Amino acid sequence: MSDRLPPRRRSGGGRHVATAPAAATRRSRQAGAHRAPQDHRPRTPRPLAPRIAQGGVVVALAVALGVVLVNPATGEGATASSSTSLTGADTAAQADQAARSTREKVAQVADAVTARAVAVRADGAQAQVSADQLAQLDSLRAQVATLVTKVQQENVAARTDRAGVASRGGASAERGGAPDPSAPTASPSSTASTPPTPGATAAGADPTSTAAALAAPSPSASTDTPAASASPAPTGSTSTGSPSTAPAPTGSASTDVATPSPDAPSASATPSASATPSAATSATPSATAVETPDQVAAAIPQVLGTDDPDAAQLRDAVIALARSTAAVSAAADANRTAAKAAADAATQAAASAAEAAAAQAAADAQRAAWKTSLQGYPNGKIPASALCAPTFDGGALLRCDAAEALDSLDAAYFQAFGAHLTINDSYRSYAAQVACLSTRGWLCATPGTSHHGLGIAVDLGGGIEQPGSAQHAWMVKNAATFQFEHPSWAQPDGSKPEPWHWEYTG
Repeated sequence: MSDRLPPRRRSGGGRHVATAPAAATRRSRQAGAHRAPQDHRPRTPRPLAPRIAQGGVVVALAVALGVVLVNPATGEGATASSSTSLTGADTAAQADQAARSTREKVAQVADAVTARAVAVRADGAQAQVSADQLAQLDSLRAQVATLVTKVQQENVAARTDRAGVASRGGASAERGGAPDPSAPTASPSSTASTPPTPGATAAGADPTSTAAALAAPSPSASTDTPAASASPAPTGSTSTGSPSTAPAPTGSASTDVATPSPDAPSASATPSASATPSAATSATPSATAVETPDQVAAAIPQVLGTDDPDAAQLRDAVIALARSTAAVSAAADANRTAAKAAADAATQAAASAAEAAAAQAAADAQRAAWKTSLQGYPNGKIPASALCAPTFDGGALLRCDAAEALDSLDAAYFQAFGAHLTINDSYRSYAAQVACLSTRGWLCATPGTSHHGLGIAVDLGGGIEQPGSAQHAWMVKNAATFQFEHPSWAQPDGSKPEPWHWEYTG
């Protein structure tokens, strides 16, 4: 079936005339299903000025937030994207600040370790530490001092370079951030003077108020660019100049950009800059915290040679200096301990020697007293209380010094033969001398002249009384060592041979 109308008939009769409007009405309804009703009221053309004003606001904002990149070779600058330049400046500032902070911390630890090394070096010299250890400590200390000077000079150069770049970037930003007065589309003032229309107001924000809000932060944004480059630590305040926040042609996007206040970047940048020195100050190690190599390794920052070769070399040198200092300190302590022990031993030896000398002097004095004590008694008239018995034979009596010497002789004899001396006779009283003469005749001395009557003679047995025996030969060889002798008259070829008779000569 076709929607094509049948040819109109010229006849005006009856039913043919009535069907034509019905067919037209049906076609009109079918077409209306695909097309909205049209407003046939007279249309008013939209003014072009508001659109031009919005474009001018966008251009002015781009110029105001743009940064100047300085060419070091030519000194000329070119305006670049605020996001790219600010992000690069923040990254460079962050890397520069991190490197300077690390160098400063390493240098601070180096100063503390060097101060301790100087003190330990002086102490080691006094404690007579080996020259090799002291020379190694001096070499490491000189190496650390050279590296500290080097990294400090690098920090000064880095600050100077950053300050120069910041000053050049700030001047270029001021030149590039000022809009050209001759360009009507980039002038915020001309945009602000354009009156709004109802159509523009309905589509978005008021162009006049938007231009005023965007034009206000422009000087602050241009002056913040060098500050961000020279800042020790990057902050998020520069995000207002990034492309993500750049205003779109619509009024709503322009209103979002104008929301931050001009004071926000400077307020956020100030705490970040002031936080860096405080962090460095709090991380500064005290002198008492870096006494051992482990404490030094814990206090000094980790530095990779690929990131900062000089700081990494200084860190290694500081740790080596701390180890050398600890070795010298330990050697000094050991030397002092050994010296004290030697001094104590010498003192003890001197005291022992003095004590032994005193004891010997006392013994000599005692022997002298014993010897002289019997001089007042006649031969054979000495009381038993003035005499002494040897320890190995309590039945014998002798002058006390003779008894003491006989004990020493007996000890040596016992080691040689495994038996004590056999004493057949010792002190002989006057009455005993008379009896001996009466019983033994010429073998006994005249009473009152015998050395037995003085308590210094003994008659020995156990083989000693037999000339040619091992015991007699041992006595002949060793008796003099203990101040005993065999008198010449008692020897085999003497006037009265008595191989058993031995006398004390002390």
